[in-house]
Amino acid sequence: MLVLGGAHYVTCPPQDLLRELPRCPHPAPVSAFRKAGPATTTTTIIIIIFITRYGSSSFLFLTEAVCVGERVLSTLHWRRVSRMAESEADTPSTPIEFESKYFEFDGVRLPPFCRGKMEEISNFSLRSSDIWIVTYPKSGTSLLQEVVFLVSQGADPDEIGLMNIDEQLPVIEYPQPGLDVIQELTSPRLIKSHLPYQFLPTAMHNGEAKVIYMARNPKDLVVSYYQFHRSLRTMSYRGTFQEFCRRFMNDKLAYGSWFEHVQEFWEHRMDSNVLFLKYEDMFKKELVGGEAWRMDRQVSGAEEEARTLRAVTRRAEGGVAESEGEIQDLGTMVEKLARFLCVSCDKAQLEVLVENCNQLIEQCCKSEALSISSCRVGVWRDVFTVSMNETFDAYYRQKMAKSDLTFDFCL
Repeated sequence: MLVLGGAHYVTCPPQDLLRELPRCPHPAPVSAFRKAGPATTTTTIIIIIFITRYGSSSFLFLTEAVCVGERVLSTLHWRRVSRMAESEADTPSTPIEFESKYFEFDGVRLPPFCRGKMEEISNFSLRSSDIWIVTYPKSGTSLLQEVVFLVSQGADPDEIGLMNIDEQLPVIEYPQPGLDVIQELTSPRLIKSHLPYQFLPTAMHNGEAKVIYMARNPKDLVVSYYQFHRSLRTMSYRGTFQEFCRRFMNDKLAYGSWFEHVQEFWEHRMDSNVLFLKYEDMFKKELVGGEAWRMDRQVSGAEEEARTLRAVTRRAEGGVAESEGEIQDLGTMVEKLARFLCVSCDKAQLEVLVENCNQLIEQCCKSEALSISSCRVGVWRDVFTVSMNETFDAYYRQKMAKSDLTFDFCL
């Protein structure tokens, strides 16, 4: 039984109906429902499509078909009803259930669907043409994958807006499409993961494939992660944000400690097959606010010296270096990304590429899929209390004390 808009629907066999319904824009398993009542009368059938996406989201599509029995008289076009966020269908909804259902592997808390496949992932065979996008959840994965696809494929931002990019970039640890399917994808494969560096394929640690890692400041991330937990019916987290924030600081969420996740990749940022990016840089405008941004940033002398040393070392190792004193904004990010992916372009082509990426990011943030508030840098200021902020800052300083990794918490 299904209830929509106060009306009750019962299941019905969809096979005969599907032959006459308009083609859904995305193939997926279908569940069919009809309004409760005699099947011999003219009935509105609602077909609901749950799209199990390979990436960070699932979509719910429906169409209406006016039928007499099994014969379709008229139909409406498919329309997208809603977007469901990252799939963790088995994730429990209360704090107690959270504790009992997560899967722990080598001391790291993981979603239950990771159970039984970690060894397979470790032994997963890589190709030199593979491009991997790795993030801690809610670090801008959706935005990054769109930008990577645009840069690597030379696609038009308007075309990308009409595509289901998630289907092009499966998540290695997700139940669908599965490791066997991903292994057989044609090259170049674009693959995503939220797993910590230590759990990714061993061949990657040895320099195989290209890995693009994006990190986001933890205050905005935890707000987005909280909203995500609250939005999913399958999760329906009912605790307060303060309680959720404590869970985040105590490594009680999926994929373990954010601090360890980002710092482990930061330690490998000089590896020739790793590109480390920051979410906030996507929202810094090139040239217009660049110089003013750098002045406001107040980079310390020690940090500037360390950056210069890293740049020299990386160039010597054949990696993508940060230029000395370089302004970190969308323009430099796209330029780094193009060099890292071996995409050749002159200055004019690069400017077009940057503008296309900027347009794509704006489209994504304004779409149904991503709320503008979730995308915004500094959204934490609307949620954190003074006390929570002080507690979080103290914990952040403690956990990041030995790292030179820094973040922008507002722009």
